[in-house]
Amino acid sequence: MYTRILIATDGSALSKKAVDHGLALASLSGATVVALKVVPRYPRSYFEGGVSVDRNDAKRIEQQWSDGAQAMVDGVKAEGSALGVTVKAVVAKSDLVAEAVISAAKKHKCDL
Repeated sequence: MYTRILIATDGSALSKKAVDHGLALASLSGATVVALKVVPRYPRSYFEGGVSVDRNDAKRIEQQWSDGAQAMVDGVKAEGSALGVTVKAVVAKSDLVAEAVISAAKKHKCDL
């Protein structure tokens, strides 16, 4: 059936359902999972929706977002381990979420 399943998550209740169903499918089919969270960069200008902060603060904020994302995909990995599913936890940095998901699917050779 499937050999590698990509599960993109953003931490929402709906994505939690996707995680649960994806892990269950992987468990049934013997597939491995790539758990992905895409993290945007901090907006650099007012017109991008950002509040003006200096470069060091922006880097600190981006690092906090990355750390939170890593914790999120590590949580998926732990859930998978409990079900006997091998999960690779991946954090991608991009403002173009859909493109980052497609790129990750290709890079990791996911078939679902």
